[in-house]
Amino acid sequence: MDLEYYGLFLVGSILVSLGVVVLAMAALLINHLYVKYWKSVQLFKIYSYDLPPHEEPNTIIVTANTK
Repeated sequence: MDLEYYGLFLVGSILVSLGVVVLAMAALLINHLYVKYWKSVQLFKIYSYDLPPHEEPNTIIVTANTK
């Protein structure tokens, strides 16, 4: 009788692990299709003429004191 329970446990664990593998593969497939075919929707578009003019970043100039 114990052998029957061990066999059922083995079959159940194999089926559960196969189910997890199938779910992981489905998630990868959905992610692949999502990335390949998704086009982003822009509700508000920022045009370049609306932005402030480009400014140079603040730079620090280090010079050696040569006296």
